[in-house]
Amino acid sequence: MKIYVFTNKFPTWSETFIYDEIAGLEKLSHTIRIIALGKDYFITHPILRQIRVRNVRYLLKLSSYKDWLYHLKYPDFWRQCLLPSLVSNRFRFFGMNALAELIKREKPDLFLLHFGALGEIFLWLRRSFNIPFIVFFHGDEYNAVQRRRYNDYKDLFSLADLFLVKSRYSHAKIIALGCRPEKVAIIPFGINPDLYPFSRASTRRTSPAMKVLGVGRLVDNKDFELALKVIQKCVTRYPLLKYSIIGDGPLYPQLRRQIRSQGLGKRCFLMGARNMNWISKELSESDIYLQPSRRDKDGETETFGNTLLEAQLHGLPVLSTDLGGIPEIVDHEETGFLAPESDAEALAEYLATLVEDGQLRKRMGERGRNNVLSRFNSKKQMLELERMLIDARAGVRG
Repeated sequence: MKIYVFTNKFPTWSETFIYDEIAGLEKLSHTIRIIALGKDYFITHPILRQIRVRNVRYLLKLSSYKDWLYHLKYPDFWRQCLLPSLVSNRFRFFGMNALAELIKREKPDLFLLHFGALGEIFLWLRRSFNIPFIVFFHGDEYNAVQRRRYNDYKDLFSLADLFLVKSRYSHAKIIALGCRPEKVAIIPFGINPDLYPFSRASTRRTSPAMKVLGVGRLVDNKDFELALKVIQKCVTRYPLLKYSIIGDGPLYPQLRRQIRSQGLGKRCFLMGARNMNWISKELSESDIYLQPSRRDKDGETETFGNTLLEAQLHGLPVLSTDLGGIPEIVDHEETGFLAPESDAEALAEYLATLVEDGQLRKRMGERGRNNVLSRFNSKKQMLELERMLIDARAGVRG
């Protein structure tokens, strides 16, 4: 099949699961055209070498003179965005008319859109072309701001042919919003184990010198604030304990102030955004993975947790929160420990247990890796995704 995959940015520092999906579909002999609203620059990721990135069409939203100045130096802007928009600019994003003409020429078999917001932005494609329109809901779609902006996705739920979600938790959320159950399918994102060679260099480390790691965007529902409180409770007992956070986001300044105010400058480190090679190396050299979660101001929380899968694939026991879709990934007392929301005391006790019991760390790490290989292997997930896409195409065109 010829599939158009729509995403916010390609490539980008986060959302590496989309790389896996595109590479997996290409390996199954499908032709992929990527439609993106922009890109992050200087991204490196091993799987990008496998993707035919020449098949990317950029539709950049330029809302200020700064956007114009930033993008003027890039050839993609001139070739794909500015020149087509000079001819006609009926739509919100530069290049939409050129996209419509491209679709008429290439006649794709299917549209696969990541995120409900993109489903709304490109819903005109479903009205204009008799092509299956499939939308992947990732979690941001459930917050109150987006629901108000898109009128609870009523038009999208009516016109789109299939919605994909990553967990049973997310399945219940989208149906509660008003989507018909027969339009929703669960397909957890998988991880390609070939990209993460298994290495547990840290198993030789002595107990007091524990290296703890957390990875994720520094946003409301990733409770790194609580993680720092957990470390503070443990550093007196374990003075050699160190905690590194890889990621960037709006809460970076707040977390930096918290580290200073709690006197954790020699124990906790904000590493910023890093590429996947760096993250994989850090996971391989760490002992424990600590990433709590929480509800944001709208009451929403994580519907899945890709970094939790990556940690387990590297053989790390996971400390997180019994919330949202996380219990579907981490088995409490088997592959890690899950504490109640905002319970720093419970997480501190679980952390102490893992620090002091090397055999438990090893057992949980092995179970976690086996959990990912058996339930979240991207090679298996790609075959299931392919089946869903073929069925959706047959349903629309049959």
